[in-house]
Amino acid sequence: LPSWIDPFKEAFFSNKTESNETNLLPPSPSNSRIQMYSLNIIEGGLIYKLLSPIITRQFKANTPEQDHDSTLMYFGEHVDFRDSLRMHNTLTGYVLLLDGLGRVRWMGSGNATDEEIKSLIECTKELTQTDTKRRKVVPRGKQAVRRNLKQNKTRS
Repeated sequence: LPSWIDPFKEAFFSNKTESNETNLLPPSPSNSRIQMYSLNIIEGGLIYKLLSPIITRQFKANTPEQDHDSTLMYFGEHVDFRDSLRMHNTLTGYVLLLDGLGRVRWMGSGNATDEEIKSLIECTKELTQTDTKRRKVVPRGKQAVRRNLKQNKTRS
């Protein structure tokens, strides 16, 4: 996933000085509405649930400390979740761009091509600009998730 993450961080989270040198300050998004999370789904039944403390400890050890708050882990089978997002290949990583309501607006998988990176960055910019132009408050939290789930059920 570094082929996706690194260019995205470069576009939205890098602190550049006028001389185009990177600051040593921790990165902050150029648009505070952009957030990045890593969700690791560990499937494999009971054995993985029993080993989850060891796996979690190892993940923490191999994840930079600044990414701990944005790295999530899920242990267990979740076929419906994967099916609804069309994530059928369990051997690859997926990248999803969500809007303020939690709807998938863009998706990619595997190693990123230059065209895919450009598309992801352009779509992200368009989403953040569109919301700003409308000056619409984007609902967040449990109410927004419930509303989104209700809308998806009525469309099915």
